[in-house]
Amino acid sequence: MAKMPTDRTVAMTGITRRGKNKIAEAKQAVPHWDGVTWRVVQEADTVLFSTERGPWLEVMPDVDFSFRDAVSRWVHGTNATDFRIDPAPVARAATQETA
Repeated sequence: MAKMPTDRTVAMTGITRRGKNKIAEAKQAVPHWDGVTWRVVQEADTVLFSTERGPWLEVMPDVDFSFRDAVSRWVHGTNATDFRIDPAPVARAATQETA
């Protein structure tokens, strides 16, 4: 399956030292971000760096896209070893502003 753009968010937290450090690095790069809510930029069944089948999610902090290159990352949607991934508990901030 090809990469598919999406417009959903997930709540992602670190469960290992590596995962917690990656989230802390992203939080340092994007200080106005809540540290939990990640935007799913795209989904794919395969990625070049792993032989494991997806779903793979490219995620970035749920803020301005200008931070995408600096802090986006690919994580496995159902078998992420360093992160816990749950559906986002609230609607995206942009949606809340218009409500």
